[in-house]
Amino acid sequence: MPTDFPLPPLNGLRAFAAAGRHMNFRAAADELGVTQGAVAQQVRGLEDHLGLRLFLREPRGLAFTDEGRAYHASVSRAFEQLSEATDALRSAPARVTVSGNTGLSANGLSAGTSPCVSPLATRARCVAAGIIAP
Repeated sequence: MPTDFPLPPLNGLRAFAAAGRHMNFRAAADELGVTQGAVAQQVRGLEDHLGLRLFLREPRGLAFTDEGRAYHASVSRAFEQLSEATDALRSAPARVTVSGNTGLSANGLSAGTSPCVSPLATRARCVAAGIIAP
């Protein structure tokens, strides 16, 4: 879906999502494994990209602007969908069955007696090799 406006930087979105969960740059930095300054810089860059403020910086933490609150809800849902899609991909069957005619040797597919074929195992955890007669 083409858009006239480029998507915001992913690191800025990650920093914004974490800061919004914690309402604190330091806690967001701990979650992301970066410095507090890095989170603040990423969020500031996101705000610059969007042309609006997402947080009010207060002495004891952060507060959402109205736009920031609504955007955080949408960004959080988007990250949740990405997480669910990734989980679904990872939980897909990790088995590939290779079959062929009787001229194909099962020994030619696997090394020794291992049912896992190393070149194919990079794409799936285990490959079942078998001969299916016509």
